[in-house]
Amino acid sequence: MENVLKSSKGELILIRGLDQFCIGKGRINIMFKIFKHFNISHPFDFSYFSKDSELISTLTLKENLVLQGLPKHLGEESEIDIEKIIKNQNNDMLDFFISGIGDLDKHPENATTEEKQRLLFSISLLRKSPFLILDNPEDNLKNLQLKVIQTICNHIKISSSKVFLFTDDAHPWSEYLTKIIYWDSSKGPVIEEASNYQLHNTRASDQINIDVEIEENQKSKKEITLDIEHLEKKVS
Repeated sequence: MENVLKSSKGELILIRGLDQFCIGKGRINIMFKIFKHFNISHPFDFSYFSKDSELISTLTLKENLVLQGLPKHLGEESEIDIEKIIKNQNNDMLDFFISGIGDLDKHPENATTEEKQRLLFSISLLRKSPFLILDNPEDNLKNLQLKVIQTICNHIKISSSKVFLFTDDAHPWSEYLTKIIYWDSSKGPVIEEASNYQLHNTRASDQINIDVEIEENQKSKKEITLDIEHLEKKVS
């Protein structure tokens, strides 16, 4: 089988099969094992985004962006032109996340939850790592969930990015998935084509719709029965 981590095309890979206690560092450790399995050389070059990542409170948003996302620019004598650097990235996904942040000169305590999430996402993108690990990326951006998903997936289509997804709700992502890696503690990673998951997901969704329709029909019948009984009491 083709080494999916070394292919030249973009991939959105869903990671499944982990127990509910495997979070944060545990997920990173799983990714290290997956990298080793697919012969990715150590040290691993990756970016990690999580809703639980933190910014340095004593630094401004801009300083956090430079320190964590653009460390190679530290120590430059002239002031760093963030806007120019971001523009030169020519990255629609980065533009989307950074554009929703207001004043970059404020501190994290004065930023909204959404702004901090956008900044953390921007930091992970500025690192330009070949592998991007997303840990519930839609959390804290619920009002923008669809736009977030579309932006990420459109970027993958036109790039060679390998994006690994951990999520508590894979349904909104299902049509964009290219591969699924099931983690088996005894066998290691098992790859499947995403079409298998999408088919299962579609069937499950159809069954839910059928169940809802049946429930609504039963409710309607019950209401009609009650109306008839009410009318009969009035007549008698």
